[in-house]
Amino acid sequence: MHVRLRTASVCAFAFLLWRATPVAAQTNNTIYACVNREGGARLVAASAQCRPDETRVSWDVVGPAGPPGPQGPAGPQGPQGVIGPQGAKGDTGPQGPAGQPGANGSSVSVAAAPAITCPNGGAAITDAFQNTQYVCDGSSGPQGPQGTQGIQGPAGSTLVVAQTWINSSSFSPPNVGCCSTNLLTVPTAIVPKSTFTGTTTGGRLLIHAAIPFSASAGSLMFCQPNIDGAWVGAPMGVASFDYIYLLSTNGLIDVSMSRIYPAPPPGTHVFSLACGTNNAGGLSLMMGGVASYTVLELH
Repeated sequence: MHVRLRTASVCAFAFLLWRATPVAAQTNNTIYACVNREGGARLVAASAQCRPDETRVSWDVVGPAGPPGPQGPAGPQGPQGVIGPQGAKGDTGPQGPAGQPGANGSSVSVAAAPAITCPNGGAAITDAFQNTQYVCDGSSGPQGPQGTQGIQGPAGSTLVVAQTWINSSSFSPPNVGCCSTNLLTVPTAIVPKSTFTGTTTGGRLLIHAAIPFSASAGSLMFCQPNIDGAWVGAPMGVASFDYIYLLSTNGLIDVSMSRIYPAPPPGTHVFSLACGTNNAGGLSLMMGGVASYTVLELH
């Protein structure tokens, strides 16, 4: 402001005049007025002349900018904005440099996985760079339903007697005549070392036997397995013979027997092998030969 007014009434009046200042009384944001000696004021244009008893005054519409005030406190955080649309796909980057050659594949090791990692078992696979991955077995599933009854399996067997020995006794089959299985139940017909004890439970018997003999041409020999002093097949009746051998030339013969017999009563029994002939001489048990006797019970 170019002139300072000396009374409060003039200042108040000047303020009211500024609030109602016509555009013609303003030039470049400056207000012009003429004030008389009594304090009366009137607005005039920038180019108007005041009267002789008036004083020309002017003041700026906008005063100079004051100094900046202190910074206010930070306001609260605003709400989360909505997610913007996805941007366009960028261009493919340049080819990276070639990596170093890998280690030999044989450096991969496989071991059992620890229980803390794979409670149900598994494998720990470690590569050449000591990176370990675990392949764990799954846990056991629930019990499945009961399956259907299977078909009846084949009959089994129980071992009653199983003996093999080297012959060290001399024995010539006795002349018992011909022809009945009852003739080979005499004690002199029992082959040495062929008597054994075994227990059965009521099943049929499968008997295998092998006995080495030396014989002369024309010799005729009968052999059979016995149980408790009688032929094993006695429940079927009396037979002419069980096994029969006729030698046409001098030499060795391995008497071999294998047959299924009726079931004896359950219990402990004495098993033996017996041989005889219907002509004297010409037959003898071979010294140093291997003999065997096997009894199986079928079920």
